[in-house]
Amino acid sequence: RLMLDILSSAFGRAKGGASEEEEDGEAEAGDKKGEEGEDQEGEEAEEEEQEEDEEEEPEGDEDEVGVGGASKAAAKPTAKDPAFDLETAEKPSVEPHFGTEFWEAPASEIKGLLARWAAAPPKGSRLADAKEVLRLPDRNVFLATDFDLKKPPEASGVEALQLPAGGLQKLYSSFPPLPEPLPMQPQPLPSVAAKGWRAWHLQDTVFKTPRSEIWLKLSTDEAPLDPTDAAKQVMLAMLSRVLRDTLNEIAYLAEQASLHIRVTSASYGLDLTVGGFHHKLPLLLEHGLKEVLAFGEAATWEQRCKDGSFLARFEAQKEQLLRGYRNAYLRPGDHAADIRRLMLMPHKQDPRERAKALESIDVKVLAAFAQELIPKLRAEVLFSGNATVADAEELVASLPSSLREAPGGQPLDPGSLP
Repeated sequence: RLMLDILSSAFGRAKGGASEEEEDGEAEAGDKKGEEGEDQEGEEAEEEEQEEDEEEEPEGDEDEVGVGGASKAAAKPTAKDPAFDLETAEKPSVEPHFGTEFWEAPASEIKGLLARWAAAPPKGSRLADAKEVLRLPDRNVFLATDFDLKKPPEASGVEALQLPAGGLQKLYSSFPPLPEPLPMQPQPLPSVAAKGWRAWHLQDTVFKTPRSEIWLKLSTDEAPLDPTDAAKQVMLAMLSRVLRDTLNEIAYLAEQASLHIRVTSASYGLDLTVGGFHHKLPLLLEHGLKEVLAFGEAATWEQRCKDGSFLARFEAQKEQLLRGYRNAYLRPGDHAADIRRLMLMPHKQDPRERAKALESIDVKVLAAFAQELIPKLRAEVLFSGNATVADAEELVASLPSSLREAPGGQPLDPGSLP
């Protein structure tokens, strides 16, 4: 039995060693196969990444290298002037100040280019369509070309500013002395007063520049104006804003020509002011006055009320004016100053009253107000600057007859002129 136990234990050890060797061999084979599989998978992954990179490359980068190793970019033809070849061109000229080289085009090339520009484009082409809608802007009619100074008037024909006897220092001891000579004062024009106009003129003899200013005071004492009515004063302010907005196009052209035009409201009506170089001022005044008087016609308002952009601008102007009334007392100083003015002028309305009145005003209400007001306006004229008496008389004669102070061209009372 002892021998059997020894033999069985020896046999078991031998069998176990063989199985361990087999397991080790199988493990080594499995590890080797796994490494080969991982290597194969890694190569496949690299190939897939390379294919993806090639797919992501832009078309312009493909086949960058052409035949013979020349790059495709170098093979692309560069833009050239068809009438100029650098290799066959003559020696260039040199700009004397900066040393820049340049070539002069021959007369034949310039003639051919101008002929192509002058030729009519083919019908139905994009160039023909563009030619129908594109054009140069119209010439600015307000550009001055006459800058000559007018001949100064005779000294005997112009009166200086008149002061009370003893000067202003006699009335106000702290008033500073005025420099000599005293400035000239505007003179009434009796020649136009005889035709029913109220006008003044003052020629500049101090600054001597080719500039002038023209003021038109458009006023009336009749209805619908009422200085004590907040609604009427608010509609007058709205009307002046609408007129300024309508004159924007004309005002822009005038500004480019160093001129200006402005419409403002006052308790008596409207003020129309133009200024700048004297040459085209009468023309600018004519355009501005034409727009102002057109708002007194029913046809103008009927056309404006159908214009969506005009209605939008009206609402914008109303909102801006309403915001100004509501924010008038944000500063205590402005509030105190307005209270002082209200005490001195009882007919004046405070901003809160005007804001309340403005809320109920629409474009139809303003149209009815303008059609009633504008035909009743009468003009007083002041022409100062580089202009003679004859220029002022000619300007007043060109104004619409509906603005005469006296109806029917009747002469004004000489006592009514200062």
